[in-house]
Amino acid sequence: MRRLVLVVNPVSGRGRAARVAERAARQLKAAGIEAQIYATRHAGDARESAPALAAEADAVVAVGGDGTLAEVVAGLDGTEFTAGVIPCGTANVVARELKIPLSMRGAVRVLAQGSARRFDLGRANGRPFLAMVGVGLDGAIVHALSAARRGPISMATYVKPTLGVLRTWTWPALQVEVDGRLLPEPCYGAIVSNTANYGGIFALLPKAQMNDGELDVQLWRKQGFIPALRIFARGLLHMPGASPMALVTRARHVRITAMNHSPVAAQCDGDILGVTPVEIELRAGAMRMIAP
Repeated sequence: MRRLVLVVNPVSGRGRAARVAERAARQLKAAGIEAQIYATRHAGDARESAPALAAEADAVVAVGGDGTLAEVVAGLDGTEFTAGVIPCGTANVVARELKIPLSMRGAVRVLAQGSARRFDLGRANGRPFLAMVGVGLDGAIVHALSAARRGPISMATYVKPTLGVLRTWTWPALQVEVDGRLLPEPCYGAIVSNTANYGGIFALLPKAQMNDGELDVQLWRKQGFIPALRIFARGLLHMPGASPMALVTRARHVRITAMNHSPVAAQCDGDILGVTPVEIELRAGAMRMIAP
């Protein structure tokens, strides 16, 4: 990689991402790599500008969190592109998954010395995703967070919206179709993941990999906060094996619908996806990313 474009939201993290991009560009130049900084101007600009930026560089690198990277990849989807990331977000799920250091110096070293490897890319209701789709409780929490958000977020930002959702959540039943097969039992939450990491700290589906050609699917078998808490506790402790509270399977195509007339909230890579029905597919090896 001799020419890179660093895409950064200049106000992200109260300007921290812009400062990281400037330091990274200097270090890349010292390593003999030309690095142009592109500062986004409005929401969605990274997605809109990515194709033109890719035409002028060997790779487009997101400087920020999973949201910035997802925007870049969405803009390049359908082309033969190479993406990279210098992580400085809240969860940094994809960077953790690919063993990209969370330090700026370490991430720059990967850009300079790593290679462009093929990874799987998901699509949910036509929207590309790198990490996961959640339908049910976590979808509702993301919707609540988005409504309450005022500027940069941290892990603590999730507390109030989460408590608000928990007070009113009714555990709607979901019907799931996996690779054309309708599952006989309803579920009360669904995680469809391309990554083992979830939210930066959990490993809800520890066998998931971004280059195995399949999605890992976790379906919550029981209603209630205690079963959900047990599932997340196992994920927090990175316990091997599936939780007895959940059905785990693998698939290339998943369809999730609500079993009553009320749509259920869904999230995609930590952003609002919408509501059910949700159609999810995996495209094996559909993207290239610079990784160790």
